[in-house]
Amino acid sequence: LHMFGGYNPRKSMLAIQRKWENMAHIPVVCEQCANPMCLRACPVKAISRDEQTGVVAIDRETCISCGLCARYCPLGMIHLDAESGKAFKCDLCGGGPNCVRTCPTGALELFESSRMSANGEAQP
Repeated sequence: LHMFGGYNPRKSMLAIQRKWENMAHIPVVCEQCANPMCLRACPVKAISRDEQTGVVAIDRETCISCGLCARYCPLGMIHLDAESGKAFKCDLCGGGPNCVRTCPTGALELFESSRMSANGEAQP
């Protein structure tokens, strides 16, 4: 919604891993890594971190569509747009992720990493 100007689940910036014969559905999202491999791999420095928000973002104007960032992302959360060839990833929609806001079941929540336990559970 934020990046592409409309609702299109095929351009979602999260993925659902299905495990154990489809008994578990685990969301995988960009973790805005502390030491992002994508940022280091980009040959034109199109990826940077906003020091205030901690968001690792891709400047699509600077991106040369080489795909190195996608190749080096350990979670596979960087994709290349089929139309433009430019890389895209979750940028938290400027701090208020639309996926969380528009989720029809309320299954998505945004937590600061300091509120997460070692096993991935949200802390009160």
